[in-house]
This record gives sequence, structure tokens and C-alpha cells, in this order.
Amino acid sequence: MALQIIDFINNLIINAFVLWFLNSTFERKFKRPVYVVLLIAASALTNVVFLLAVPVLNLVFTFLRINLISFIFYKAPLRKGFIFNQLFFMFMFCADIASTWIYSLIFKETNLSYVTHVENRVVVYLIYAIITFILITIFIKLISKKPKYDNSLLSVVILLMINIFAFFCVHYIITKSNQQNDIMYVIMFLAGFFLLDLIITYQFNRIAEYNYSLSRMESIKVQNSIQLAHYEDTITKYKESRKIIHDMRKHIAVLADLNTEDTQTADSYVKLIDKNISSLIGEFVCTNRILSIIMEQKINQSRRQGIEVNIDFEDITFDFMTDIDVTALFANLWDNAIEGAVSTEDERKFINVTIGKDENVASITFENSFSGNVNQNNNRFFTTKFGLHEGLGLQIVENTVTAYNGHTIVNHGDKTFIVSIIFTNIN
Repeated sequence: MALQIIDFINNLIINAFVLWFLNSTFERKFKRPVYVVLLIAASALTNVVFLLAVPVLNLVFTFLRINLISFIFYKAPLRKGFIFNQLFFMFMFCADIASTWIYSLIFKETNLSYVTHVENRVVVYLIYAIITFILITIFIKLISKKPKYDNSLLSVVILLMINIFAFFCVHYIITKSNQQNDIMYVIMFLAGFFLLDLIITYQFNRIAEYNYSLSRMESIKVQNSIQLAHYEDTITKYKESRKIIHDMRKHIAVLADLNTEDTQTADSYVKLIDKNISSLIGEFVCTNRILSIIMEQKINQSRRQGIEVNIDFEDITFDFMTDIDVTALFANLWDNAIEGAVSTEDERKFINVTIGKDENVASITFENSFSGNVNQNNNRFFTTKFGLHEGLGLQIVENTVTAYNGHTIVNHGDKTFIVSIIFTNIN
């Protein structure tokens, strides 16, 4: 009876790993309570199948379990789901072999004595759980398309070092003491390290969520400031339009007199009025309201700083992105380009923006003049200015693009800095 309870607890943990893996990889179809019931039912069924002690049946069941769960309870694409599920299956298979090998290495046993002894089986299950947890953690961090707001490499290295240390300690305990009498200390030791793995991973995930929230708040602040500036500019233009409308009769009377006396002066006067009216109309207009506001404001900001702006734009809705991410992407691209253009000592300061679409692929290119001074580390570019947000602009751009399965390419020449972005499958 004790062995069956231990087996059920182990199956509960492994099935929890399966659901954790699928939750991190695919979108759920149902509400959370359904998956709680699924966890218990899958663990009970696993227990029944494994009690039959038929190796081939166990292998087939393990293979079918993750595939059926992923396609029935998750929105898993057929090809991607099948490939990822097989990788997970291989992880579990490797973890099973590794746990048996580590157990044999630590206890210097080549037989399967742990199958009939409760304590020994618990040790093997704990080793198996630790190895499986590490493999799944590494895989999730590798395939994740979410922005990396935590140090994924550091968290993996810490997990590996801690558990290698744990296995060495267990080996030392066994070699320096009576194996059977001290097996409970080994169980508590491994359970403690497994719990430590869970805590470390949880804390790194919390750090990532906190940094992501800070990034979103910063994007919201930028969006609010851009919208506020837009509303203030709209109010100013409204007041100016009232003045123009109020003076329109006077303008018409002056034009009537000039047409009879001086045609050339009348033409100049018409161009002046047209220029005043044109200043009230936004230069950049597109389908995406937020993008229109950002582009209009940044174009005006650039020109006020003596920067030549050239826009080659094909109207794209960018409806596959949220308004906050549109703000984070384009506001940071513009700020980076303006900062670079202002830094150059050349007479010609410029920003060239190209936004185009080819079927279901969207491309964005920002090219700007700059001083030629860059700070590059590990293939990442950082601003040369000093300040609180040093180097965050391009990092936010890369994180935002990655979240939508896009690609960012950064290049620079002696006096030109280029950021190119490609989004695929935008439809």
C-alpha cells in the first residue's frame, strides 16, 4: 500500500510537470478547474497503467498521454505540438535513465532493489523529479517567445550548480554512513533541494514579471505623454483655426483687391494662407490612430531640432499588436533615432523611416545619422549617454519585437545607424 501511495504521488508530480510544460508552450482551451481535475485523473490512470508492469505499455501510454492532453485540452498546432511533445517525451526518457544511473552511482548498486523498498524508491523518484524539472526549465526558457526580463542563463546555471552539489552531498552521506539507517536523511536532503529548485525558479519568474510590469508601466507613461502632447497640439490648432475662420472674410476681400491690381502678390498671398491652413492638418495620417499620433509628434520634434525627416510609408494597421506595444516599439525607435541624429556634428542630420508590407510580412527600417560612437557588448548596442534609462531603448524594441515572433537587425556604418525589423505571419 505504501508503494502505491508513493507511486501515485510521483505520478501526480510528473503529470504536474506535463501540464506546466503545456501551459508554458500552448494556450489553454478551458478554465483552470478543468486542469485540476485533469491532473488528478491523469495521475490515477498513470498509476493503474504502471501497476500492470508492462514496459511496452508504459512507453506507449507515456507517449500518448502528452499528445492527447496537448491536442484535446490545449490549442496546440499539429506540427509544432507533435515536435514539442516528442522532445518532452525524450526529456522524460532521459531523466528516467539518468535517475537510475545516479542512484546506482551513489548507492553503488546495480540491481533494482529500489523497486521493492519504499525509501529507495522515494530517492529515485526525487532524483527523477529534479532532473526532469531542470530539463523542462531549460527547454521552456529556450523556446519561450516572451521578452527576457529575467536572467534566464543565470537561473539555469544556479539550478545546475545547486543540484550537482546536492548529488555530491548525497554520495558523501552514503559513503560515510550506514546506507539503510541514514536513507531518511538522504530523502529529506533531496526533498529540500527539490523544494529549493521550485523556490528559485518561482523567484526568477517573479523577478521577470516585476520587470515586465515596470516595462509596461513605462510604455503606458510614454503613451499617455504622447497622447497628452497630441491633445494639447490639437487644442492649439483648434484655436488657430478659429482665428483663420474669423479672418477669412478679410482674406477674401484682400484677395479680391489684389487680383485686380497685382496678380503676383495675390498668388503669394494665397500660398501663405494655404501654408497656414496646412499647418493645422496633420502631416502623417494612417489607419492606426496611436501610430498616427506617435509619428506626427516625433516628426515635428525631429524637425524642431533641425533633423531632416524622410518617410516612406505603406499603411499597415498593426492590429496584431496592442496599443501599448505599438507605443513601446515606435516611440523607442524614434527616440533612439533622434538621439543619434542630434549627436552628429555633421551639418546634415537625417532620419529615414521606411514601413512596408509584402503579403503577410511587415518590415520597419529606421536609418539615422549619428556620431559614429557606439557601445556594443555581447552583440547588443547601448546608448553612449549617461542616465537612468541607459541602453533600455533598443532592448525594449527587441523585447517587443520578439514577443510577436519578429526579428530585429541592428547595423551601423561610420556615420549611419540602421535598425531593421521584420514581422512574419501578421495576418
